[in-house]
Amino acid sequence: MAEYDLAEHRFRFAAWLASRAAGTSPLCRFKVKTGFKLLEKCDVKNCFQTWEDLPESQEEFDEKHTEICCKIFNESKNIEECSELTYGIVAKLINCYLKAIYQCGIQPVPEPEIFKRMNFIHPPIDRILLENCLKADSCYFKDLKKNMSWSKFGKEDYQKVIKLIQSYENKPLWFIERYWDGHQ
Repeated sequence: MAEYDLAEHRFRFAAWLASRAAGTSPLCRFKVKTGFKLLEKCDVKNCFQTWEDLPESQEEFDEKHTEICCKIFNESKNIEECSELTYGIVAKLINCYLKAIYQCGIQPVPEPEIFKRMNFIHPPIDRILLENCLKADSCYFKDLKKNMSWSKFGKEDYQKVIKLIQSYENKPLWFIERYWDGHQ
């Protein structure tokens, strides 16, 4: 059994949250246990423990995100429960995990120059966010298609949506979640 310290405590909470969120896709439902297994096998816990573990630029973050998503996607091929897993579902698993670790107060706040790295973290993408972005009176989202399904996203679809969000009003990426009303 792993040593139970603050890092393990954060990992368990963030992995549970991310697994619950990503495992809801009607395309590929999976148990929290499976999400944990994928995150553990791909060493996500050790990749993201401190603020210094976050890349220093958006480009570096995007590269690391793609690398981890591909790693998890490849690992999932060995799990029967994940036979229908898509890049979009994997991205949501990672995005919810990182949101819990860095953006929602689990991780102690660092110096301001390091703190801004959290702005590079991709927001969790789901139907509610996509639909509300489409409804928004904004030229930024005119390229989104109606009825886009995050759980069916391939790598290119996912990256296209992230690029749209990155261009949104020159704001931190988490700011787009003002359009997400799934918490209500």
